[in-house]
Amino acid sequence: MSVFPPVGRLRWADVPAPLRARLETALGSPVTDTVTPAGGFGHQLATALTLADGRRFFVKAAPTGDPLTAANLHEGAVLGSLPPGAPAPDLVGVHHAAGWTAVVIAHLDGPHPDLSPASSDPGQIWALLDKVTSSPAPPPYTAAVASAPSGAAGLHGWAVLLANPPGDLDPDVRHRLHELAELEAAWPGFAHGDRIVHGDLRADNMVRGHDRGVTFVDWAHATRARIES
Repeated sequence: MSVFPPVGRLRWADVPAPLRARLETALGSPVTDTVTPAGGFGHQLATALTLADGRRFFVKAAPTGDPLTAANLHEGAVLGSLPPGAPAPDLVGVHHAAGWTAVVIAHLDGPHPDLSPASSDPGQIWALLDKVTSSPAPPPYTAAVASAPSGAAGLHGWAVLLANPPGDLDPDVRHRLHELAELEAAWPGFAHGDRIVHGDLRADNMVRGHDRGVTFVDWAHATRARIES
């Protein structure tokens, strides 16, 4: 029987007892509460654990053979390889038990950044991106993402629309299809390079913490690319 719920994510109670016990032992305190954030697209466990001693951690877990476990392990490897000062949470540990794998990540407390024109958050985000891409990726990161597939093959949406534009396509988009397809044609050249790339950066994959400002989370799609200044 499948362990996955008909809708939504797995819950802490769905995790086999041996893995739950292993995590509580490794973290040094029993779990007293869990909170699963809204949003996201995976069926895996992705939840914030609160321990009896008040500390909090974020855990992603799924059966070891599940495709999302490979993504979780990729994220764990990436987090463990990023240079000091990178805008990412710390990797706490990786644990296996009862045919499941869990990746434990430092918990970040705060809302998603405000991307409205009046906010200062976008300026900080651009500054963080400039910082993280200002020099070549360190060797540990390069090794961690070596098996990550390039996104170049997926960069073709505007060309597809240009070849066969649907009748209900927004008029402003239709007017600029040639320009957009031309810009898109240059994208594959940027999909290979030596700089750190998060790979899935959007507002809900960022947290504006109370102590360290904006941090990028969910590095499961991290890769390398070329950056043009």
